[in-house]
Amino acid sequence: MSAEVTLTGGEPVASADGQESEGRRVFKNAALLGAGHSLRFVMGFATTILITDQLGTDYGLLIGAQRYVDFFRLIMLFGFNTLLIRGLAGREENAGELLGSVVTLRALLGVVFAVVAAGSAIASGYLPEHRWLLWVFVAVAWGYVGVETMTGYCEGYERMDRTAPLPVTRSLLMFGGAVTVSWLGGGIEGIACVFLFTQFLQLGFIIALSRKLLVGVRIRARRSKMGTLLREGPHYMAVGFAYVTLRSMSVMMLTRFAPTAEAAMYGAALNFVDLLFMLPMLAQRAFLPVFSRTGDRSNAAAIGANGVYAFSFVLMPAAAGLAMLSESAVALYPSGEFGEAAPVLQVLALGIACTCMNSVCATYLTGQGRVNAILRAYAVALPVQAALCWMWIGSDGAVGVARGTVCAQVILCIGIVGTAQRNGLRLPWIGVGRHLLAAGLMALALAPIRELFFPIPVASGVLVYAGVLLVICPAKSFERTIGAALVAKARSGLGLRKESPAGNDDRDARR
Repeated sequence: MSAEVTLTGGEPVASADGQESEGRRVFKNAALLGAGHSLRFVMGFATTILITDQLGTDYGLLIGAQRYVDFFRLIMLFGFNTLLIRGLAGREENAGELLGSVVTLRALLGVVFAVVAAGSAIASGYLPEHRWLLWVFVAVAWGYVGVETMTGYCEGYERMDRTAPLPVTRSLLMFGGAVTVSWLGGGIEGIACVFLFTQFLQLGFIIALSRKLLVGVRIRARRSKMGTLLREGPHYMAVGFAYVTLRSMSVMMLTRFAPTAEAAMYGAALNFVDLLFMLPMLAQRAFLPVFSRTGDRSNAAAIGANGVYAFSFVLMPAAAGLAMLSESAVALYPSGEFGEAAPVLQVLALGIACTCMNSVCATYLTGQGRVNAILRAYAVALPVQAALCWMWIGSDGAVGVARGTVCAQVILCIGIVGTAQRNGLRLPWIGVGRHLLAAGLMALALAPIRELFFPIPVASGVLVYAGVLLVICPAKSFERTIGAALVAKARSGLGLRKESPAGNDDRDARR
């Protein structure tokens, strides 16, 4: 049965059984990943607040070392996870050869990664008095790549039930370790050890979870397969480098060319943004196998349009609310040292609005094999980010770097979304516009009450956003359907549901 994508009132609508089945599986997998990450959101945020508050300005050193190593970690990743997922999603017969070749190449590239990271740090004079932090995060990166390899293997078969427990265990271990270090009065050394310890425990856990998927699989490396991976990998690695550069350049520039306090302020604001950024990251993991497998581009386009619409519904108000309540948010740090991070958070929050479109559209293009189109968009955005950050870092510090980063995100969004649309992805602009309008009105409503106790403006913002959408959305819209379901469930739970006489007659007739 062919699938045709139609948009009614700016909303994507499933129009074929195949598309509906694929879409249902995507959102089921996203729900599994979301369930696993829900506790991580809460525990991870609490852990980050605890670590940031405990380390103070030393947090700038920690995040500077972490982001620096993350940049070079792409040498070891080499884009192989995308190739692994795409190969398994396409039901490649020699799964053992694919996995074995990926593991072998990553082991060899791990040595190259360590040498390049160490040599670059020494040559550039990066963190000369705290270089041991770099070596700790190099070891953490080895564990992380091992986890990502097995995660990619599971997700290639869409076994998100195997990977969903990972963030829960890591967040619990990190929180327990951070509390222990705080209780013992430890500093940055203790926190670095917690990162290292929990990463390798997580590696052991994912290997145990993946054991059943490896039964009967002969894992071996083959030269021909390794050659294919090495030929195709650089394109995906380049996208990874560009992505990490966009996220890490600001922190690295602040760490190298600004006082440590500026990097700490930027990191304190970034913690809140990263919390929301995990949502589209989950979408990427759920979407990639489907976009890689489906042979019908219209199916993939319809699923992608639904994804953009759903994440716009969540992230638009989140961005507006976080920008408006930035002062209350940074006040959650118990020590009160990060009050000056509020303007940084206000700027960074605005970039979240581009995140959902960037993530879904870039994943769509990756699944379609249009990696060069993504690279062209980054080729424009990254130089703009570097130039603007360099221009503003001296006068405005962390706030200037945040402005440069958001400008780059907007440029990237324009490039990737435009290319995705030219490749068949029709975005629900009317629906996204409604979300943007409702989020703007919500921000205006929050302005007079933003200094009240934090839960009050948050709850008020949710009510205003929902109310505006119910007024401006058409009768059969996604938002009204959700609203009606929630109201019906609430009425049923409160015992307010009443049956009409006609309803009773129908029930008697069925009997």
